[in-house]
Amino acid sequence: LSGGGLSGGGLGGGGLGGGLGSGGSDEVENLGGDATLGGVGELPAGGVPGDYEDSVGGQGGLPIGGGESIPNGEGGFPVGDQGALPANGGSENGLPDGGDPGVGGGAAGEDSGFRVDGEAAGGTDEGVVDVVGGGGNDPPPTTSPMSSPTSLPTSSPMCNPISAPTPDPTSSLTSAPMPKPTEPRVRLTALEISGVAALDPTTARGKALHWIENIDTADHGTLDDDQLAERYVMALLYLSLGGPLWRFNNEFLGPLSICAWYGVECNSDDRVTEINWNTNRLMGDGEGIPHEISVLGELTFLGLNTESKKESRQNDIGGPLPDTIGSLSNLEEIRAYRCGLKGAIPASIGDISKLKKLHISENDFTGGIPDSIGNLQKLGHVNLSRNPSLGGVLPTTLGRLEKLTDLRIGNSNIQGQIPTEIGKLDRLEFLNLQKNKLSGPLIPELVQLTGLETIWLDENSLQGTIPAGLGSLWSLKELYLHQNQLDGAIPPDLGKLTNLEHLRLHGNELTGNMPSEVCALRLEDLVELSADISIDCQCCSCQGSNCFQ
Repeated sequence: LSGGGLSGGGLGGGGLGGGLGSGGSDEVENLGGDATLGGVGELPAGGVPGDYEDSVGGQGGLPIGGGESIPNGEGGFPVGDQGALPANGGSENGLPDGGDPGVGGGAAGEDSGFRVDGEAAGGTDEGVVDVVGGGGNDPPPTTSPMSSPTSLPTSSPMCNPISAPTPDPTSSLTSAPMPKPTEPRVRLTALEISGVAALDPTTARGKALHWIENIDTADHGTLDDDQLAERYVMALLYLSLGGPLWRFNNEFLGPLSICAWYGVECNSDDRVTEINWNTNRLMGDGEGIPHEISVLGELTFLGLNTESKKESRQNDIGGPLPDTIGSLSNLEEIRAYRCGLKGAIPASIGDISKLKKLHISENDFTGGIPDSIGNLQKLGHVNLSRNPSLGGVLPTTLGRLEKLTDLRIGNSNIQGQIPTEIGKLDRLEFLNLQKNKLSGPLIPELVQLTGLETIWLDENSLQGTIPAGLGSLWSLKELYLHQNQLDGAIPPDLGKLTNLEHLRLHGNELTGNMPSEVCALRLEDLVELSADISIDCQCCSCQGSNCFQ
């Protein structure tokens, strides 16, 4: 089965994958590699195009007889770590007998070596996945099929299929488990989703295909096409975002349904509806979120954010949101703040028609805010703050977001004027545009937003006077206008803001006296009032900070 027989060019290397015996031994008739009994279309059973004649399993395939072992790490599959690949004799979370979660135990407490059949592979630091003999520390077959050629059968092999020669009972292959049969449906699924990139064994895509095709012990026959596709994609997400090193990766790449994998929720059809991997030490490979995430058509929640500021827990995806994210038509919330996203916000985000919350602050987005954001008619919350390289202007299409209650785009290098269309957001409660480079007037249309509770427009370059009509915003609790270029007098009707708690006006060019109506708010809820020293405030002494201190 090894040397040059069924493996090295017969039914293994270029045999059932690229023809019967392309380059094989005398035991199998050389048909030139034209038959494709074991492959998918023109693809070899375990290889890639171009490796039909002499590949042992093909690139990305398993070493068959005499092939090199697969050291732990190269295939992307941890040995003994939480969420590692379960051995047939190991526990459900992939730990060989004798190991503990997260400790990488081998049999009898050895470091990390294991075999797929559950036997220890020497307990070395470089764990060996020895699927079929010839890998790891197994000796090569004791006999060579090339040394004793077998005569060809007298009947046509196409009429009477050739039987595999009986292996030498003294060979180590006789006790080794046979490789998992290649499933054409699995490979076709991966190729349809990822293209030929799935055949590159050095990438997360190739490793995901290798796992699901050769190692995964789940019964794929019980999965419909959508479920099989999602199993491949979830393995891909795990491998491309550093899954083996996550803080929590319970059940990943194990035999259970992906619905049992850490942070994954499914509907009654076992389709993925929620992914919540917040504060889990996600580490991307520079590509960002794989475009294949679009396969998860039932996804409603995507949580990749970081809650903790401890470096050991932070997510760092290190790449962009894919353009294909617009295909997630059922997605209602994207919670991906402080997780290392970068690049442009894809215009396709405007195609997620059911999106209600978009929280992608504290990242490194560039290229401005796409106009397509105005297409999200169900959007209620937007937080793009603290993306210091975002730039651009506030799109006028923001005025279409009739259900918007929370708009936060502070500290993101936004330039230009505040669009008057903002005045159409009559459900708006929180407006944060602070610490940008906004210029022009404080638009009078703000007085139409009677539901506003918070206005943060500080640290910009806004000019002109404070609109008198702001006194009609009776729900207002915080009004931050400090560090701008506003001039003129403070309008007395600010005294109508009886729910106001914080009023910051310092760092402008305001003149005149503090209206007594504003001073009277101290008897209400006002706890902070700041103004420049040029303001004469009879109720207190203003020195450029809190006048009440």
